[in-house]
Amino acid sequence: MGLILSHEMVHSLDLTGLRFDQNGFQNENWFTSSSKLRLDARLECYAKQYAQVFIKHVDFKRTRVRVQFDWNATKKGSDELKLGETGHCFYTLE
Repeated sequence: MGLILSHEMVHSLDLTGLRFDQNGFQNENWFTSSSKLRLDARLECYAKQYAQVFIKHVDFKRTRVRVQFDWNATKKGSDELKLGETGHCFYTLE
C-alpha cells in the first residue's frame, strides 16, 4: 500500500502535476524562468541517468504501448522514497 501511495504522491511533482497550482487549478505560469530552466536541466540529467533502466514499452491487450517519461520518473521517484534513496541529479545541480 505504501508503494502505491508514494507513487501517486510523486505524480504531483511530475511534468503533468507541475502544471497545477496549490489549489489544484491548472496554472502553468507559477514557475519563474530560472526555476523552469533548473528543473529542465535536472530532468535531463535524470533521464540520462536512468535511460538504460526505463521501461520503453508494455504489452496491453495484445498491443505494444509506449511508456511516457512521466510514468518512468514517477516510478523511479516512488522507488527512491520506498528505499530511502535520493535522486543524485536533484542534489548535485545548483
